[in-house]
Amino acid sequence: FRRWGTSVFRFAGAITLAAYTESSVAKPLALTGAYAGASTRHRFLETASFWIDVSEPEGLQPGAAGRAAALRVRIMHVFVRRRLLGHPEWNLEAWGVPISQADALLTLMGGSVAPGIGLHAMGFRTSTVEIEDAMHFWRYVGHLMGVRPRWFPSSVREGVQLAFLTFLKSADAAGDDG
Repeated sequence: FRRWGTSVFRFAGAITLAAYTESSVAKPLALTGAYAGASTRHRFLETASFWIDVSEPEGLQPGAAGRAAALRVRIMHVFVRRRLLGHPEWNLEAWGVPISQADALLTLMGGSVAPGIGLHAMGFRTSTVEIEDAMHFWRYVGHLMGVRPRWFPSSVREGVQLAFLTFLKSADAAGDDG
C-alpha cells in the first residue's frame, strides 16, 4: 500500500466518483446536498483528507487523526441515516436503509481491490498479497466506521466477484437509460 504512494490517488478520485453513480450511494448525497453545488469541492477534499489521515503511518492508533476521522464518519453516518429515514423523499421500501452496510462496503472496496488491480493494469507490480494487505487495512478502517468485517471480501478473487455482482446489479437497475 505504501509502496504505491500517491499513484493510488489516480484511482481514488475516479473510483469514488464511480461509486457515487450507484443510486443507493448517490441518493443520500443528493438529498443531503453533500455533493451538490458549492459543497462538491469541499466534500471531495474532505474525502481526500480522510484517506490521507487514515493512511498515515500510525494513523489508526488511539488518539491519531486517522482513527478520529474514521470514528467521526461513523457518528456522522448515524445522524445522516436518521435524518434521511425521516426525509419525505426517502423511499425506504425502494431504497432500503440509507448508508447501508452494503453501500459502505462498496466504497471501502474502492480503496483496496480497485486501486490494486488498476495499478497492476498500469504496469505496477502489485501482488495478490499486497492487494489483500490493502483489503485488510480497509476492512479495519471499515470496522472503525461500523462496517461489519465479516462482509468484507477476504481475497482478491472474492473482491473482484463482489465488484462484478455490484456492476451487474447497477446495470440492471439503470434500465434502458443506463
